[in-house]
Amino acid sequence: MLYQQGSGHPLPREIRARLVEIVRELDRLWEARRHELASAPFPLQAPPAPAETKTRARGHRQVA
Repeated sequence: MLYQQGSGHPLPREIRARLVEIVRELDRLWEARRHELASAPFPLQAPPAPAETKTRARGHRQVA
């Protein structure tokens, strides 16, 4: 409607069809994004230890 009001002429059928396609694609992408944002990340395992910690653990014993 904004395009029609701005130009003072009705939009050609091809342009209207393309706008409908764009709106549908935007709706689909927005829905996908909403699902991404709604799902919280769920780690399946603990993060790996830093490389420095692994090196120390292998090479040195702790003295009590």
